[in-house]
Amino acid sequence: MLIPNPILLDVTPAGGLILPVVAGRGGLGGYVLLGLSGPDVTAELSGDGGETWSALTYPHTLSVGEELRLIRSDTSARLSTLRALAPVDEDAPPEGGGETAEPFTVESDAQGYQTITNASATTDAEGYQTIQDATATADADGYETVERG
Repeated sequence: MLIPNPILLDVTPAGGLILPVVAGRGGLGGYVLLGLSGPDVTAELSGDGGETWSALTYPHTLSVGEELRLIRSDTSARLSTLRALAPVDEDAPPEGGGETAEPFTVESDAQGYQTITNASATTDAEGYQTIQDATATADADGYETVERG
């Protein structure tokens, strides 16, 4: 089974962003790339360690050992989206031993975007996430605080 899992891309270095395709949890092996939207991106594949690159054609299923190079020079504030489907991780979750769930850990980057860990989340076709085990409370400005529900 595959689930939507887009790759978002901002401006890249001149040589591009090179993503090695590896197997296992967190790797890109088995991802199905469907196409790009947003500002222009050059997407290329290499199967020989980056010696030669060829244009990516969609749809394409990434194989272990390939490398994906993404080059974006557009400096606009919009992100480019590489629409992708990811294989569902069929491994069992770690043993809980009856312990209560760990609290969320929230980290913010320099632009104020947050990454929430220790949460059970699903991603829809447009890349928006829903956290199943949480309750969100909005402040007066509309910013949400997420707490375990």
